[in-house]
Amino acid sequence: MSSDRIKDQDGKDKTATTNQAIKSSKASQIAIWLLLGGAIVIAALVFASWFFGGERIPDYVGYPLEGEQKEAVIEQNSPLTDYVYLTANADFPRSKPISKITIHHMAGNSGLRSVGDRFARRDVQASANVGGNWHVSDEAFDKLVELCVDICERNGIKEINYTGDTTGNLTYHGMFDKSTACPGPYMKSRMDDLANAINAELERG
Repeated sequence: MSSDRIKDQDGKDKTATTNQAIKSSKASQIAIWLLLGGAIVIAALVFASWFFGGERIPDYVGYPLEGEQKEAVIEQNSPLTDYVYLTANADFPRSKPISKITIHHMAGNSGLRSVGDRFARRDVQASANVGGNWHVSDEAFDKLVELCVDICERNGIKEINYTGDTTGNLTYHGMFDKSTACPGPYMKSRMDDLANAINAELERG
C-alpha cells in the first residue's frame, strides 16, 4: 500500500514538519494582526481624546476678544476681567472648580497682549529664574487680594490656609519647581499678609 507521507533522506517525516511550519506561520500572522488591531484601537482612542477634548475650546482663540464673545467668556470666569485672550492651552470651560491658588510673578513690565502672545504658544514652558527682589506695588498687591477673593467666592473656598508648603491652598510657583525663584523674595515675604488680607475680605462677605 502506498503512503501519502513524504520522508527525507534520513527517513524523517517531512509532512509533519511542513504541517508544523504552516501552524507556526498562522500563529505568527494572528499575532501580527492582533498587534495591528491593538495599535489601531490605541490610535483611535488618542484621536477621540484629542478631538472631543478640543471641542471644549471655542474657535475664537489666539486673539483678543471683544463684544459678545468677550462677555460670554467673562460670564463663565471672573467679573474682574478686562481683557480676554483665549489660547489652545486652556481648558474652557473649566471641568473642575479651583481648589488651590498659586502665586506667580512675571518679573517684568509686560503688556497684556505680549503676555497673551507668549502663553498662546503650545511649545512654551514658562518659568522664572532671574534674580532681584521683584517688588510689587501696593496697588498691585491690593489687586492680587481682590482677585484671590473673587476666585475663592466663585469656587466655594471658605478660607485661605497658607502653610508655607504645598499642603495649603495658597502656594507659590517655587514650591513646585525648585529651579525657579518665582515669585521672588518680596512676594514670598508677604504670603502670610496675603492670606490674612484674603481671609479678612472673605469674612466680610
